Amino acid sequence: MKKTMKATTSQATSFLMFTWVSSFEHSAPQRHLIRLDHGRSSWLGQTGAPHEPRTSLDKMSQPEVVVCVGALVYDDEARLLLVKRGQEPGLGLWSLPGGRVQAGEPLADAMVREVLEETGLLVSPGSIVGTVERAGPDGMVYAITDFAARPMSGRLQAGDDAADARFVFAAELADLPLSPGLYQTLREWHALPSAEGH
Repeated sequence: MKKTMKATTSQATSFLMFTWVSSFEHSAPQRHLIRLDHGRSSWLGQTGAPHEPRTSLDKMSQPEVVVCVGALVYDDEARLLLVKRGQEPGLGLWSLPGGRVQAGEPLADAMVREVLEETGLLVSPGSIVGTVERAGPDGMVYAITDFAARPMSGRLQAGDDAADARFVFAAELADLPLSPGLYQTLREWHALPSAEGH
């Protein structure tokens, strides 16, 4: 008599990895916990409230997500590097240097490339400061990973789609027309530039 083999479904063990990422501060760094669960991430910010990861059930209703990078670059006076956007989105607004990640490009490499193209400065990438999502045209979403970075060489000069580039103190930052949410995000990350003369 033949025995009938019943197929059983084994439940795959969920891969869970915790990694610590330093939040960039001028004082003692705080740390945030990122949970990576089968490639999906939840960012625990200052409030401790995670962003809900997207699931396969709602992919059809989700907007197009464009992976981008940005850089928080400070000079020896603790001024922050900003660029004035010469094209849409954000034409005429000041923001952190950065842009889209090319296919297969590591995030840190993309950040270095974008800073060089937009400002003429070659920077050394540091740790990830944080991540944000910004609304783009036609319902798309820019998912931006921001890195701390240190200038190594080059001459500051606006290029690519940047109309201007400069290092600014806190007072000047507050007076500039900034990309939506930039000032609040920098403040939450304790990443505002130095006050002039301090």
